[in-house]
Amino acid sequence: MPFITIYSTKEISLKKDFIEELRKTSAQAFTCKESKIYEHDFSIIHHVLESAQLSREIEIRITAHNFPSRIKRIDEIASSIQSAMEGIPWGQVKVFVFLIPIGMRG
Repeated sequence: MPFITIYSTKEISLKKDFIEELRKTSAQAFTCKESKIYEHDFSIIHHVLESAQLSREIEIRITAHNFPSRIKRIDEIASSIQSAMEGIPWGQVKVFVFLIPIGMRG
């Protein structure tokens, strides 16, 4: 199961439409020939940190399994999600994608 961690410099209200758009865009970006990803597959966590610890007001870090086709498209995945999140009212966004081996069972 892929997961999304959102870090912000201030408490923000993560509106339902923002979460839905983030899930939808991420599902489209992370779907690959090895694995179909659905919007409900993502776990989302939000943390508030001091601004000195972040590169932008909001950082979105997405971690998923490192399927070969995702590795080839890692920059494209990050860019597509970054583009979809531009213009949100809480500040500038930076998206990071982490592809790691994840054991999956059950």
